[in-house]
Amino acid sequence: MPNIIPEESEIWDKVIQWGKEQTPNLLSDFEQWNNENFLAIKTILEKCIPLIRYFQMPGKDIAIKVNPYRQILGSNL
Repeated sequence: MPNIIPEESEIWDKVIQWGKEQTPNLLSDFEQWNNENFLAIKTILEKCIPLIRYFQMPGKDIAIKVNPYRQILGSNL
């Protein structure tokens, strides 16, 4: 029987994707984002971000998927 519960890293990907879609005029390459861009997506995702169980993500997923967006995370994460 296949696992129908998504992995936390998959949830992270979907949340980030949704946040990008909700943020007008956002560059597709996050490496080109400025502080205003990060603040905009942080505002959109502020209620979703704390619900993700980062401790259940493999370290490589944290490094590859989460670290690039560390500006949108609270200091306690």
